[in-house]
Amino acid sequence: MKFILFKIRNLSCLLLIVSSMTLLESCEESSVITSTKGTLAGKVYSVSKFAMRNIEIKVGDKSVSTSDDGEFSLSDVEFPCNVILRNPGSNYATKYLNVTEGTSTFIVEGVDSYTLNTKLKITLPSGIFDNSDNATMIFSDGMNVNLSKEFDSQTPPEELFVSYAGSNPVTGKLHVIIYSKENSKVVTFDNYAVSENIETVLGQEITYDFSMNQFDLNPGEKTVNINIPVPPSGSYVGFNFLSFSKYKNINSQYPARQSFILQSPEVVIPLNIPGLISFAEIHTSGYVGKERLTEESSQSFQTKNDPQLISPENNAAGISGATEFSYTQSQGTGIYFIDVYNSSTQERYTLVTKDNSFLFSEITEMAEISTSNKTYNYYVRKFGEAADIKDFLNNYYNSEVSYRAGSDLRSFTTGE
Repeated sequence: MKFILFKIRNLSCLLLIVSSMTLLESCEESSVITSTKGTLAGKVYSVSKFAMRNIEIKVGDKSVSTSDDGEFSLSDVEFPCNVILRNPGSNYATKYLNVTEGTSTFIVEGVDSYTLNTKLKITLPSGIFDNSDNATMIFSDGMNVNLSKEFDSQTPPEELFVSYAGSNPVTGKLHVIIYSKENSKVVTFDNYAVSENIETVLGQEITYDFSMNQFDLNPGEKTVNINIPVPPSGSYVGFNFLSFSKYKNINSQYPARQSFILQSPEVVIPLNIPGLISFAEIHTSGYVGKERLTEESSQSFQTKNDPQLISPENNAAGISGATEFSYTQSQGTGIYFIDVYNSSTQERYTLVTKDNSFLFSEITEMAEISTSNKTYNYYVRKFGEAADIKDFLNNYYNSEVSYRAGSDLRSFTTGE
Protein backbone atom coordinates (compact mmCIF):
# COMPACT_ATOMS: atom_id res chain seq x y z
CA MET A 1 0.00 0.00 0.00
CA LYS A 2 2.82 2.32 0.84
CA PHE A 3 4.53 1.31 -2.40
CA ILE A 4 1.41 2.11 -4.46
CA LEU A 5 1.01 5.42 -2.68
CA PHE A 6 4.64 6.23 -3.40
CA LYS A 7 4.10 5.47 -7.10
CA ILE A 8 0.97 7.57 -7.22
CA ARG A 9 2.84 10.51 -5.66
CA ASN A 10 5.60 10.17 -8.20
CA LEU A 11 3.04 9.86 -10.95
CA SER A 12 1.43 13.07 -9.71
CA CYS A 13 4.82 14.71 -9.72
CA LEU A 14 5.43 13.35 -13.19
CA LEU A 15 2.10 14.68 -14.40
CA LEU A 16 2.87 18.01 -12.79
CA ILE A 17 6.27 18.16 -14.46
CA VAL A 18 4.79 17.16 -17.83
CA SER A 19 2.04 19.77 -17.43
CA SER A 20 4.58 22.42 -16.47
CA MET A 21 6.75 21.57 -19.45
CA THR A 22 3.71 21.70 -21.71
CA LEU A 23 2.71 25.06 -20.26
CA LEU A 24 6.26 26.38 -20.62
CA GLU A 25 6.44 25.09 -24.17
CA SER A 26 3.09 26.71 -24.89
CA CYS A 27 4.34 30.03 -23.47
CA GLU A 28 7.48 29.82 -25.56
CA GLU A 29 5.46 29.10 -28.68
CA SER A 30 3.14 31.98 -27.84
CA SER A 31 6.14 34.27 -27.38
CA VAL A 32 7.56 33.24 -30.76
CA ILE A 33 4.22 33.92 -32.40
CA THR A 34 3.88 37.44 -30.93
CA SER A 35 7.48 38.48 -31.66
CA THR A 36 8.71 39.35 -35.13
CA LYS A 37 12.06 39.62 -36.86
CA GLY A 38 12.91 42.52 -39.09
CA THR A 39 15.19 45.47 -39.70
CA LEU A 40 15.64 48.33 -37.27
CA ALA A 41 16.46 51.33 -39.43
CA GLY A 42 16.12 55.08 -39.20
CA LYS A 43 17.88 58.20 -38.02
CA VAL A 44 19.36 59.40 -34.73
CA TYR A 45 18.91 62.99 -33.59
CA SER A 46 19.96 65.05 -30.60
CA VAL A 47 17.20 66.61 -28.50
CA SER A 48 17.65 69.85 -30.47
CA LYS A 49 17.19 67.97 -33.75
CA PHE A 50 20.73 67.67 -35.00
CA ALA A 51 21.40 64.51 -36.99
CA MET A 52 24.01 62.64 -34.96
CA ARG A 53 26.84 60.78 -36.67
CA ASN A 54 29.00 58.00 -35.20
CA ILE A 55 26.45 57.07 -32.52
CA GLU A 56 26.62 53.39 -31.62
CA ILE A 57 23.29 51.54 -31.85
CA LYS A 58 23.25 48.28 -29.91
CA VAL A 59 20.54 45.60 -29.79
CA GLY A 60 21.61 42.49 -27.88
CA ASP A 61 24.93 41.40 -29.36
CA LYS A 62 24.36 43.33 -32.61
CA SER A 63 25.66 46.87 -33.11
CA VAL A 64 26.12 49.47 -35.82
CA SER A 65 27.20 53.14 -35.97
CA THR A 66 25.27 55.98 -37.58
CA SER A 67 26.46 57.52 -40.84
CA ASP A 68 27.42 61.17 -41.36
CA ASP A 69 23.75 62.08 -41.78
CA GLY A 70 22.67 60.12 -38.69
CA GLU A 71 21.19 57.12 -40.50
CA PHE A 72 21.60 53.46 -39.54
CA SER A 73 20.25 50.00 -40.36
CA LEU A 74 20.45 46.84 -38.26
CA SER A 75 19.03 43.67 -39.78
CA ASP A 76 17.71 40.44 -38.27
CA VAL A 77 16.44 42.16 -35.11
CA GLU A 78 13.79 40.45 -33.00
CA PHE A 79 11.00 42.83 -31.93
CA PRO A 80 10.16 44.07 -29.39
CA CYS A 81 13.73 44.84 -28.36
CA ASN A 82 15.78 47.07 -26.08
CA VAL A 83 17.91 49.63 -27.95
CA ILE A 84 21.00 51.31 -26.46
CA LEU A 85 22.43 54.46 -28.05
CA ARG A 86 25.93 55.44 -27.01
CA ASN A 87 28.29 58.27 -27.85
CA PRO A 88 31.72 56.60 -28.26
CA GLY A 89 34.41 57.97 -25.98
CA SER A 90 31.95 59.20 -23.34
CA ASN A 91 29.96 57.75 -20.45
CA TYR A 92 26.65 58.97 -21.91
CA ALA A 93 24.06 56.43 -23.03
CA THR A 94 20.32 56.30 -23.76
CA LYS A 95 18.30 53.10 -23.57
CA TYR A 96 14.82 52.49 -25.01
CA LEU A 97 12.83 49.56 -23.61
CA ASN A 98 10.50 47.38 -25.71
CA VAL A 99 10.94 49.10 -29.05
CA THR A 100 8.52 47.80 -31.69
CA GLU A 101 9.02 47.36 -35.43
CA GLY A 102 8.56 50.49 -37.52
CA THR A 103 10.24 52.89 -35.09
CA SER A 104 12.38 55.07 -37.37
CA THR A 105 13.50 58.02 -35.24
CA PHE A 106 15.68 57.89 -32.12
CA ILE A 107 16.79 60.67 -29.80
CA VAL A 108 20.09 60.43 -27.94
CA GLU A 109 20.43 62.44 -24.73
CA GLY A 110 23.49 64.33 -23.51
CA VAL A 111 25.24 64.99 -26.83
CA ASP A 112 24.78 67.59 -29.56
CA SER A 113 26.41 69.01 -32.67
CA TYR A 114 26.94 72.61 -31.66
CA THR A 115 29.77 73.00 -34.17
CA LEU A 116 27.42 72.70 -37.16
CA ASN A 117 26.67 76.32 -37.98
CA THR A 118 27.12 79.25 -40.34
CA LYS A 119 28.17 82.71 -39.18
CA LEU A 120 25.98 85.62 -40.31
CA LYS A 121 27.34 89.15 -40.17
CA ILE A 122 24.37 91.52 -40.08
CA THR A 123 24.14 95.24 -40.72
CA LEU A 124 21.00 97.12 -39.66
CA PRO A 125 20.18 100.65 -40.88
CA SER A 126 20.21 103.43 -38.32
CA GLY A 127 16.86 104.84 -37.30
CA ILE A 128 14.86 101.61 -37.47
CA PHE A 129 14.06 101.70 -33.78
CA ASP A 130 12.53 105.18 -33.64
CA ASN A 131 10.68 105.08 -30.31
CA SER A 132 11.07 101.32 -29.87
CA ASP A 133 13.72 99.76 -27.72
CA ASN A 134 13.73 96.01 -28.44
CA ALA A 135 14.00 93.66 -31.39
CA THR A 136 14.30 89.98 -32.19
CA MET A 137 16.01 88.34 -35.16
CA ILE A 138 14.72 84.92 -36.18
CA PHE A 139 16.23 82.81 -38.96
CA SER A 140 13.91 80.05 -40.13
CA ASP A 141 13.82 77.64 -43.04
CA GLY A 142 10.03 77.44 -42.63
CA MET A 143 10.19 74.23 -40.65
CA ASN A 144 12.64 74.99 -37.84
CA VAL A 145 13.96 78.03 -36.05
CA ASN A 146 17.70 77.88 -36.73
CA LEU A 147 18.55 81.14 -34.99
CA SER A 148 16.89 83.48 -32.51
CA LYS A 149 18.43 86.56 -30.95
CA GLU A 150 16.73 89.22 -28.83
CA PHE A 151 18.55 92.54 -28.44
CA ASP A 152 17.94 96.18 -27.62
CA SER A 153 18.55 99.39 -29.52
CA GLN A 154 21.85 100.01 -27.75
CA THR A 155 23.51 96.68 -28.57
CA PRO A 156 22.46 95.41 -32.02
CA PRO A 157 24.23 92.15 -32.91
CA GLU A 158 27.04 92.22 -35.43
CA GLU A 159 27.30 88.48 -35.94
CA LEU A 160 24.96 85.54 -35.42
CA PHE A 161 25.23 81.78 -35.83
CA VAL A 162 22.71 79.72 -37.81
CA SER A 163 22.33 76.17 -36.49
CA TYR A 164 21.08 73.21 -38.50
CA ALA A 165 18.20 70.88 -37.75
CA GLY A 166 20.03 68.18 -39.70
CA SER A 167 23.59 67.74 -40.86
CA ASN A 168 23.06 69.81 -44.01
CA PRO A 169 22.96 73.61 -44.47
CA VAL A 170 19.58 75.20 -45.07
CA THR A 171 18.02 78.00 -47.07
CA GLY A 172 15.87 80.36 -45.07
CA LYS A 173 14.95 83.94 -44.29
CA LEU A 174 15.99 86.31 -41.54
CA HIS A 175 13.07 88.05 -39.81
CA VAL A 176 13.48 91.21 -37.72
CA ILE A 177 10.63 92.17 -35.39
CA ILE A 178 10.83 95.48 -33.52
CA TYR A 179 8.71 96.20 -30.46
CA SER A 180 8.45 98.22 -27.27
CA LYS A 181 8.34 96.82 -23.75
CA GLU A 182 7.15 98.03 -20.39
CA ASN A 183 8.01 96.02 -17.26
CA SER A 184 9.31 93.12 -19.39
CA LYS A 185 6.02 92.95 -21.27
CA VAL A 186 5.55 93.81 -24.95
CA VAL A 187 3.07 96.65 -25.42
CA THR A 188 3.42 97.51 -29.14
CA PHE A 189 4.86 95.92 -32.29
CA ASP A 190 6.29 98.75 -34.35
CA ASN A 191 8.19 97.46 -37.36
CA TYR A 192 9.07 94.33 -39.29
CA ALA A 193 11.46 93.31 -42.07
CA VAL A 194 12.35 90.07 -43.78
CA SER A 195 15.35 89.21 -45.93
CA GLU A 196 15.45 87.45 -49.27
CA ASN A 197 16.33 83.76 -49.20
CA ILE A 198 19.74 83.20 -47.61
CA GLU A 199 21.53 79.96 -48.55
CA THR A 200 23.79 78.99 -45.67
CA VAL A 201 27.14 77.28 -46.17
CA LEU A 202 28.52 75.01 -43.46
CA GLY A 203 31.44 76.58 -41.60
CA GLN A 204 31.49 79.76 -43.69
CA GLU A 205 30.68 83.40 -43.03
CA ILE A 206 27.87 85.23 -44.84
CA THR A 207 27.24 88.99 -44.80
CA TYR A 208 23.76 90.44 -45.10
CA ASP A 209 22.90 94.15 -45.08
CA PHE A 210 19.33 95.23 -44.38
CA SER A 211 18.10 98.42 -46.06
CA MET A 212 15.72 100.97 -44.61
CA ASN A 213 13.23 100.16 -47.39
CA GLN A 214 12.80 96.65 -46.02
CA PHE A 215 11.43 98.03 -42.75
CA ASP A 216 8.13 99.12 -44.25
CA LEU A 217 5.57 97.16 -42.23
CA ASN A 218 4.02 98.34 -38.99
CA PRO A 219 2.32 95.07 -38.06
CA GLY A 220 0.11 96.36 -35.27
CA GLU A 221 -0.91 94.22 -32.32
CA LYS A 222 -3.76 92.79 -30.30
CA THR A 223 -4.23 91.57 -26.76
CA VAL A 224 -5.23 87.93 -26.29
CA ASN A 225 -6.15 85.95 -23.21
CA ILE A 226 -4.31 82.75 -22.25
CA ASN A 227 -6.67 79.82 -21.69
CA ILE A 228 -4.29 77.19 -20.34
CA PRO A 229 -5.70 75.81 -17.06
CA VAL A 230 -3.47 76.47 -14.06
CA PRO A 231 -3.48 74.32 -10.88
CA PRO A 232 -4.48 76.17 -7.70
CA SER A 233 -1.10 75.61 -6.04
CA GLY A 234 2.54 75.37 -7.01
CA SER A 235 5.12 77.70 -8.55
CA TYR A 236 4.31 78.42 -12.18
CA VAL A 237 5.73 80.76 -14.82
CA GLY A 238 4.04 81.86 -18.04
CA PHE A 239 5.77 82.80 -21.30
CA ASN A 240 4.70 83.93 -24.74
CA PHE A 241 6.87 83.07 -27.76
CA LEU A 242 7.07 84.13 -31.39
CA SER A 243 8.20 81.63 -34.00
CA PHE A 244 8.27 80.88 -37.71
CA SER A 245 8.54 77.14 -37.06
CA LYS A 246 5.71 74.74 -37.68
CA TYR A 247 7.31 72.23 -35.31
CA LYS A 248 6.96 72.09 -31.53
CA ASN A 249 10.70 71.64 -31.12
CA ILE A 250 12.61 74.70 -32.29
CA ASN A 251 16.24 73.73 -31.77
CA SER A 252 16.15 74.77 -28.13
CA GLN A 253 15.73 78.40 -29.27
CA TYR A 254 13.02 80.42 -27.56
CA PRO A 255 12.32 83.42 -29.81
CA ALA A 256 10.93 86.75 -28.59
CA ARG A 257 10.06 85.52 -25.13
CA GLN A 258 7.92 87.65 -22.87
CA SER A 259 6.46 86.65 -19.52
CA PHE A 260 2.91 87.07 -18.30
CA ILE A 261 1.38 86.84 -14.85
CA LEU A 262 -0.91 83.92 -14.17
CA GLN A 263 -3.36 85.95 -12.11
CA SER A 264 -4.26 87.92 -15.25
CA PRO A 265 -2.91 85.84 -18.16
CA GLU A 266 -2.92 87.97 -21.28
CA VAL A 267 -0.28 88.95 -23.84
CA VAL A 268 0.11 91.32 -26.76
CA ILE A 269 0.87 89.58 -30.07
CA PRO A 270 1.65 91.06 -33.51
CA LEU A 271 -0.72 91.12 -36.46
CA ASN A 272 -0.17 90.93 -40.24
CA ILE A 273 3.21 89.15 -40.22
CA PRO A 274 3.04 86.29 -42.76
CA GLY A 275 3.97 82.88 -41.38
CA LEU A 276 4.33 84.05 -37.79
CA ILE A 277 3.18 81.72 -35.04
CA SER A 278 2.66 82.93 -31.49
CA PHE A 279 2.11 80.52 -28.65
CA ALA A 280 1.97 80.53 -24.88
CA GLU A 281 3.47 78.10 -22.40
CA ILE A 282 3.13 77.63 -18.68
CA HIS A 283 6.12 76.09 -16.90
CA THR A 284 6.62 74.47 -13.54
CA SER A 285 9.41 71.93 -12.96
CA GLY A 286 8.61 70.82 -16.52
CA TYR A 287 6.58 71.97 -19.47
CA VAL A 288 2.96 71.61 -18.47
CA GLY A 289 0.79 73.49 -20.92
CA LYS A 290 0.81 75.07 -24.35
CA GLU A 291 -1.58 77.08 -26.48
CA ARG A 292 -1.25 78.51 -29.98
CA LEU A 293 -2.53 82.08 -30.20
CA THR A 294 -2.33 82.89 -33.92
CA GLU A 295 -4.46 80.10 -35.38
CA GLU A 296 -8.22 80.27 -35.63
CA SER A 297 -8.45 76.71 -34.35
CA SER A 298 -6.16 77.38 -31.39
CA GLN A 299 -6.13 74.55 -28.92
CA SER A 300 -5.65 74.54 -25.17
CA PHE A 301 -4.02 71.60 -23.44
CA GLN A 302 -4.79 70.53 -19.92
CA THR A 303 -2.14 71.11 -17.29
CA LYS A 304 -0.55 67.85 -16.14
CA ASN A 305 0.70 66.95 -12.68
CA ASP A 306 4.38 66.11 -12.30
CA PRO A 307 5.30 62.45 -11.68
CA GLN A 308 6.14 61.87 -8.00
CA LEU A 309 9.09 59.67 -7.02
CA ILE A 310 8.04 56.73 -4.80
CA SER A 311 11.05 54.50 -4.27
CA PRO A 312 13.81 54.30 -3.30
CA GLU A 313 13.80 57.02 -0.66
CA ASN A 314 16.06 60.03 -1.08
CA ASN A 315 19.70 59.31 -0.11
CA ALA A 316 19.07 55.55 -0.11
CA ALA A 317 22.19 53.40 0.22
CA GLY A 318 23.18 49.92 -0.97
CA ILE A 319 21.35 50.19 -4.32
CA SER A 320 21.91 47.10 -6.49
CA GLY A 321 20.73 45.82 -9.83
CA ALA A 322 17.71 44.22 -8.16
CA THR A 323 16.53 47.51 -6.62
CA GLU A 324 13.22 48.72 -8.03
CA PHE A 325 12.73 52.40 -8.84
CA SER A 326 9.12 53.57 -9.05
CA TYR A 327 7.15 56.78 -9.55
CA THR A 328 3.54 57.83 -10.03
CA GLN A 329 2.00 57.80 -13.49
CA SER A 330 0.61 61.35 -13.07
CA GLN A 331 -2.08 62.40 -15.54
CA GLY A 332 -2.50 61.58 -19.20
CA THR A 333 -0.77 59.13 -21.49
CA GLY A 334 2.95 59.43 -22.08
CA ILE A 335 6.38 57.89 -21.69
CA TYR A 336 9.07 58.42 -19.07
CA PHE A 337 12.71 59.55 -19.37
CA ILE A 338 14.69 58.58 -16.27
CA ASP A 339 17.97 60.51 -16.04
CA VAL A 340 20.68 59.08 -13.78
CA TYR A 341 23.94 61.00 -13.56
CA ASN A 342 27.18 61.51 -11.64
CA SER A 343 28.77 64.88 -12.43
CA SER A 344 32.18 64.08 -10.95
CA THR A 345 32.65 60.99 -13.15
CA GLN A 346 30.79 62.55 -16.10
CA GLU A 347 28.34 59.70 -16.32
CA ARG A 348 24.82 60.13 -17.64
CA TYR A 349 22.37 57.33 -18.36
CA THR A 350 18.88 57.91 -19.73
CA LEU A 351 16.28 55.14 -19.62
CA VAL A 352 13.13 55.52 -21.74
CA THR A 353 10.09 53.42 -20.90
CA LYS A 354 6.29 53.53 -20.91
CA ASP A 355 6.17 51.86 -17.46
CA ASN A 356 6.26 53.63 -14.11
CA SER A 357 8.92 51.37 -12.59
CA PHE A 358 12.21 49.71 -13.54
CA LEU A 359 15.11 47.76 -12.02
CA PHE A 360 18.48 49.43 -11.58
CA SER A 361 20.00 46.64 -13.70
CA GLU A 362 18.53 48.45 -16.73
CA ILE A 363 20.89 51.34 -15.90
CA THR A 364 23.98 49.24 -15.15
CA GLU A 365 23.58 47.46 -18.49
CA MET A 366 24.30 50.78 -20.21
CA ALA A 367 27.44 51.52 -18.20
CA GLU A 368 30.87 50.72 -19.59
CA ILE A 369 32.56 51.56 -16.28
CA SER A 370 31.79 50.32 -12.79
CA THR A 371 28.73 51.78 -11.07
CA SER A 372 29.65 50.33 -7.65
CA ASN A 373 30.18 52.50 -4.56
CA LYS A 374 29.08 55.70 -6.27
CA THR A 375 26.52 58.38 -5.54
CA TYR A 376 24.10 59.28 -8.33
CA ASN A 377 21.34 61.83 -8.79
CA TYR A 378 18.19 61.01 -10.70
CA TYR A 379 14.86 62.47 -11.77
CA VAL A 380 11.98 61.48 -14.03
CA ARG A 381 10.55 63.38 -17.00
CA LYS A 382 7.23 62.49 -18.58
CA PHE A 383 6.44 63.29 -22.22
CA GLY A 384 2.91 63.11 -23.63
CA GLU A 385 0.52 62.68 -25.36
CA ALA A 386 2.12 59.45 -26.59
CA ALA A 387 0.62 55.96 -26.52
CA ASP A 388 4.00 54.20 -26.61
CA ILE A 389 7.67 54.73 -27.42
CA LYS A 390 7.17 54.24 -31.17
CA ASP A 391 4.41 56.87 -31.20
CA PHE A 392 6.56 59.29 -29.21
CA LEU A 393 9.74 58.91 -31.27
CA ASN A 394 8.10 58.98 -34.68
CA ASN A 395 6.13 62.14 -33.82
CA TYR A 396 8.40 63.96 -31.36
CA TYR A 397 9.40 66.89 -33.56
CA ASN A 398 6.05 67.69 -35.17
CA SER A 399 3.60 66.95 -32.38
CA GLU A 400 1.48 69.92 -31.35
CA VAL A 401 -0.55 68.09 -28.72
CA SER A 402 2.17 67.59 -26.17
CA TYR A 403 3.39 68.34 -22.69
CA ARG A 404 6.37 67.64 -20.49
CA ALA A 405 6.40 67.24 -16.71
CA GLY A 406 9.25 66.52 -14.33
CA SER A 407 9.79 65.09 -10.86
CA ASP A 408 11.94 66.31 -7.99
CA LEU A 409 15.62 65.37 -7.80
CA ARG A 410 16.81 62.51 -5.56
CA SER A 411 20.16 60.92 -4.75
CA PHE A 412 21.23 57.34 -4.00
CA THR A 413 24.43 55.39 -3.37
CA THR A 414 25.22 52.02 -4.91
CA GLY A 415 26.67 49.07 -3.06
CA GLU A 416 29.58 46.79 -3.90
